[in-house]
Amino acid sequence: MTITWLEGTPDVPLVDSWSMPDPYLDNLVTDFDGGNKRARTRPGDGLRRINFDILMSKAQYAAFDNWVKVTLNRGTVRWIGRYYDGTQMVSGGLLQFASKPVPSTNWPKVVVKFDVWIYPNV
Repeated sequence: MTITWLEGTPDVPLVDSWSMPDPYLDNLVTDFDGGNKRARTRPGDGLRRINFDILMSKAQYAAFDNWVKVTLNRGTVRWIGRYYDGTQMVSGGLLQFASKPVPSTNWPKVVVKFDVWIYPNV
């Protein structure tokens, strides 16, 4: 079953809230006799982690929280949606929460902090 982002809730991050931590492991580097080097990626390097905030109304957050608990089995299931890659919104990414979305109330809106894994080759 394909799960998509919850209709009616925003998916665009707040300005200056987006970040992508550095990868955990550096590329594998092999030295050759002529002084040349070959850098190779490691398996799983296509997996990226991003952090961002989204502003929602309290009603949108209530629907979103229910979607995470019920449809995404408390955030453990992957879904297909749009995400910001640092320059533009990209469609069709396979996403999964790296940690539980954290709301902070800012009446009358809620700022939700996201920590998301993006899987390659969807």
